[in-house]
Amino acid sequence: MFYSLLDKVAELRLAGRNDTTITLLSSLFDMDIPTPGLKFNISSAEFSFQAPDTTKLPCIPEAVNLTEYITNIDPIYILHLFAAMLFERRIIITSSKLNLLSACVHAAAQLLYPLNWQHIFIPIMPARLSDYCCAPMPFLVGVHSSVMEKIRRMPLDEVVVLDCDASELEIHHDDLSIMPSDVVGPLKDMLKRHTSALDDTVPKAFLDAFVFMIGGYRDALRFREGEQIKFDAMAFIESRPKHVQPFLQKVLHLQQFQQFMMERLHRLNTGKGLSDLFENAISDSSQEAKHYLSKYADWIRSKSKKGLTETVIPGMKTAFVTISKRTKKGIKGVKRFIDEIKEDEDTAGGGAGGSTSSMGA
Repeated sequence: MFYSLLDKVAELRLAGRNDTTITLLSSLFDMDIPTPGLKFNISSAEFSFQAPDTTKLPCIPEAVNLTEYITNIDPIYILHLFAAMLFERRIIITSSKLNLLSACVHAAAQLLYPLNWQHIFIPIMPARLSDYCCAPMPFLVGVHSSVMEKIRRMPLDEVVVLDCDASELEIHHDDLSIMPSDVVGPLKDMLKRHTSALDDTVPKAFLDAFVFMIGGYRDALRFREGEQIKFDAMAFIESRPKHVQPFLQKVLHLQQFQQFMMERLHRLNTGKGLSDLFENAISDSSQEAKHYLSKYADWIRSKSKKGLTETVIPGMKTAFVTISKRTKKGIKGVKRFIDEIKEDEDTAGGGAGGSTSSMGA
């Protein structure tokens, strides 16, 4: 959507319609964030744009950043950069083309989903901030090639550098060799075959890789009545084959993974449940979804019996409705859980003066 807006502004400027450009930009500034996936009009319906659907994976060629990245960068370099970002290295991407530079930085970060880059992130770094390239902490920055000569004279100790124009990659750690072959092999084959794929094949492959690598976190959740849901790190490691366990030992110490677990536990412990592309992918690849939901349902019921229904029931309903649509065998069981929760909700509501119904209002 952002690129569509920029293209429209450029078109108006070239046509000399400056007043219309100002009206468009002013309308954008004043409007609320559009609903994901829906079209919206600006300036009395003269302009129409499509908001991206955040419930779906990005597709090529609609996802401009991803399209530029996949079509311009060697597949093996994409994998090496992916591994370097996963292990939170210091990374510079450089190009003489600003559009390609920005696209590659954003796309590289996008392929980390469901993790989020937690460190310095500058898609196009101004020359005056070049000292950031000497920072001792992880960073992901885009540097225009005109600034690289200056940066090359700096003490770039073990910095990963991807030159998009020369198609060269400088690495100091073979992080790719640490990753499970079950992940690297399929990704490598997919990128070689689908560099021009016009669908979500590429992001889907990276999402499946994360399902294999960290999807076992569900097996490491500990549900105890009267306590917050907790994450058992040792159980997480043991949930995967032995040849993957040394890799998971390293994953536990990554800030990206730690933040991921904090956010998941927060949603679970506040009753919001988990429903996103990653959770759906785990459910699609595992027969354990119903077992996980059953344990969460038991935990929710124990909280509701203690008069905490108003804080947990809404999210519980959302979680079960979403998963029940995707797991046909579990529909009857899910409905049974929801009916039982509703009974507890009514009981708790009556004993607490109808506090649950007031939350709904």
